[in-house]
Amino acid sequence: MKMKIQAVCITCCKGDVHLARICVASVRYWYPDVPIYLIKDFTQGNFSTDAMEKNWRVQQRSHKDLSLGWGFVKLAGFFLKENSRILILDCDIVVLGKVLEALEAVGGDFIVAGERVTSPQDPIIKKHYFDYDTLKKLDPDFVFGGYCFNGGQIVAKTGILRKEDFDPFVIWSKPIALKYPKIFFQGDQGLLNYLLQKKSQRNEATVAIADFSRWGFSDEIEKYSLDAIKRHEGYPLIIHWAGPKPELIQRMPRGDILEFFENYYYRGSPSERILRPWRHLRLRQRTVSRHLRSLVKQAKGIFRRCLQVKGN
Repeated sequence: MKMKIQAVCITCCKGDVHLARICVASVRYWYPDVPIYLIKDFTQGNFSTDAMEKNWRVQQRSHKDLSLGWGFVKLAGFFLKENSRILILDCDIVVLGKVLEALEAVGGDFIVAGERVTSPQDPIIKKHYFDYDTLKKLDPDFVFGGYCFNGGQIVAKTGILRKEDFDPFVIWSKPIALKYPKIFFQGDQGLLNYLLQKKSQRNEATVAIADFSRWGFSDEIEKYSLDAIKRHEGYPLIIHWAGPKPELIQRMPRGDILEFFENYYYRGSPSERILRPWRHLRLRQRTVSRHLRSLVKQAKGIFRRCLQVKGN
């Protein structure tokens, strides 16, 4: 039995709104009519998406607190009205094809692009998710579910995860802060892995693992043909460039795919075309500034080491 996905939610902030435009365009390329909700976070400052909303039929569904912070912004999606089934995406993602149909064939209150992990002491768990041994002291009854997942792409039935589920673990500040940063890692990711496995353990939710995501810095993405995308054939997958990345999409792996969807965006946004060169210039300036800051930091480190050697 197919379980329809009723909307796609895309999270973004001021620093990555250029990627949100690309993500929105990639969804619209395959799905002209699916509702798209933009969940905006204002931790880095205010920003306008009026043109995107108008030209691409995007609606805002931000939380009443508009500064939830990195990762936690997706909570606004989980807290939408009950009994909706939505696909929540980080904005550094493109849709490669008819992924919704593939996901609708999968059961479960939540669908994650997870990987099986035999032991909770596996180094990957402690690096990206949670410290299992310390977590067991906090929750002795917790049973590791044998998997982990990146929280940047997830199908969720709304109304299951509620604010009170997060209350014991977060401080509702602006932005949200973890009460136990030495237990849970990567913003919301470690906590979300724990909460969904705990919900499943208590039979309060079902979690399915599906193979629908590719990491944007893996060699595997080289095999996906841009021509197949141009022919509207594509692949029932997404690509997620999770992690640190260049400001300029041309410097990212498979920048040709990103540029294709960026071109598609501006073809559908005549009022924004004149802004495109200026936006690219701003990104180049950010790239230069980041590089200069890195050089200054390195220089300070070398200077300090020289002083230590001289002092000895």
